[in-house]
Amino acid sequence: MGPCGGAEPGEEGGEDHPRTPQFAPCGVSCQSGGEGAVMSADNAPLDPNRLTPEQAAKLLSAAAKLRVPVEQIATDLEAGAPQNPDGTMNLMHYAAWLVKEMGRGE
Repeated sequence: MGPCGGAEPGEEGGEDHPRTPQFAPCGVSCQSGGEGAVMSADNAPLDPNRLTPEQAAKLLSAAAKLRVPVEQIATDLEAGAPQNPDGTMNLMHYAAWLVKEMGRGE
């Protein structure tokens, strides 16, 4: 089974094109270039533990099919969203912070 629940190449219902973009059941266009790796513009795999705010905005915009401006992420970082020491972001920590902030009711 693929990273989003779809069939992998060679499985029943899967394509036999392991290096072409596939449309997953979750609605996100996935690249199957290994372990469900998401690729950057220069075809280097993105590390969800170390995203720049620009990469995070682009990835979240693509996944949500709704524009997530870099300025919004910068505002969140100023408001206390977690950041790595080098200024990059861990996508899971950021998502958890967003959920926590939603629970505050502000």
